[in-house]
Amino acid sequence: MMKRRTSKCASLLAASLCFCAGLVVTAQDIIGTDVCACQPSDYTFTLNFALNCADRSIMNGVNGVSEAICVVQDDDQMNVADPVPVIVSNILISELNQELDILKQGSLDGEFVDGDSVMFTSILGDGNADEFTDVTLPRGLQMSVTGENAAGVTIINTWVILYQNDCTTFPVLTDGNQIGWTVFVSAPTVKVEKSRVA
Repeated sequence: MMKRRTSKCASLLAASLCFCAGLVVTAQDIIGTDVCACQPSDYTFTLNFALNCADRSIMNGVNGVSEAICVVQDDDQMNVADPVPVIVSNILISELNQELDILKQGSLDGEFVDGDSVMFTSILGDGNADEFTDVTLPRGLQMSVTGENAAGVTIINTWVILYQNDCTTFPVLTDGNQIGWTVFVSAPTVKVEKSRVA
């Protein structure tokens, strides 16, 4: 079970959410349409330090993804000269609802190295699908990976994936999709549909 944690990652998370909020459609755009959660019920990601944000295969408007944002910064949210980690000390994962509020969050502390894998169970895998509403269905996933580069500088890779929830693409993520320092490994996927009403 992943634990909640408040840290500099949390403030970066909040800043990223504010940034994302300006990129998504308004409520008026989605009234009267169906909303589907077509993403994994369990996420497994393998760390690959040779990758960076430019290498991502999860892209805006492709395969059920509306927005995909990826940055590597230091703990003061500044760009760094060497964005390649040698070790990772914390992984913070947040699942977001349709209003970009946090549905579920987990944090892992440790000494993670290149090739290590972490798993996060979606709220879709926690309970009864009938309990979800058009607001509480997941709309996005965010991960903040904190590590150090060869110079000992703290660097953070934060990425956000926002799903289209449009009911036509299933599944959204597939084995080998990558973003930032992480590669997605296939896991069970569920499909939950709800109707948005005026």
